Amino acid sequence: QRRSEAAIATLGVPIASTSTALSQSVTPSAPLPQTSLPTMPLGELANLRFGVGPSEITRQNKQREMDVTATLLNAPLGQVVDEATAAMARITLPPGYSWQFGQSVTDQANTFASLGLIVALAILLVYMLLAAQFESLLHPLVIMISVPLASIGVVLALLLTHRSFGLTAFIGVLMLVGIVVKNAILVVEFTNRLRSRGLSARDAVLQAAPLRLRPIVMTTLATVGGMLPIAIGIEQGSQTQAPLGTVVIGGLLVSTTLSLLVIPTLYLWVATHIEPRMHRRSGASTNAHSGLTDQGATVAEPVR
Repeated sequence: QRRSEAAIATLGVPIASTSTALSQSVTPSAPLPQTSLPTMPLGELANLRFGVGPSEITRQNKQREMDVTATLLNAPLGQVVDEATAAMARITLPPGYSWQFGQSVTDQANTFASLGLIVALAILLVYMLLAAQFESLLHPLVIMISVPLASIGVVLALLLTHRSFGLTAFIGVLMLVGIVVKNAILVVEFTNRLRSRGLSARDAVLQAAPLRLRPIVMTTLATVGGMLPIAIGIEQGSQTQAPLGTVVIGGLLVSTTLSLLVIPTLYLWVATHIEPRMHRRSGASTNAHSGLTDQGATVAEPVR
């Protein structure tokens, strides 16, 4: 209830009197005596004046704070954060004042750091599984090249659709780590099978890539078709999930297209230049080990 200055000045403030004392005894069963304290108008105790101040005072860590909030309109959070940082850098705050972003911005930074670690662990885990499956360290590296190829499609898809790289898009990147390697696995695995039948690396690559083109295209189109409704975002409230579908579709299409060219070429280069060196080193170490074994047997014979 709003009151005038005169009405506020006449408000009575109770004042405790030091000369008043209770003369009667109080027992637990008897009620406390009701006493009325003398009052004095507020205008005689304080100087009243109107001013401007906050309606409420909020504190954080025992320090006063003031929250400034805004609603994002057709702008990603990262861009707004950069613009706000640049604007606050031009403002000189009084001594003792500081500013920081709210919990939504800090939570996003922490979430991105955690998801980045998860993506790195996923890539490492996929490589370890492929190394155990192929019993080789080189061929899984060739397969994992499809992951950075997918990142090109992720960037292009987000730029073309004018969508931001948020939490859902990061989840889409995590999905891509396990999806895009399947195309390279089909090519590399079939190439190794043909080489085991006696074909050279070049002939095996020239046969494996065309033969595996059809299943690669079929699985890619099936995945893209499943993600297309999410990427379009027609339904109400689906705009938050649209970056996930956009990232998966863009990364998968570009990775599939480039994998059919890059993976066979890289496999052939590894088979031509890297594998012979490793075989020569392996053969040299085997010969040295057998030589030491024979020498030990010759020296040990006279002792017998």
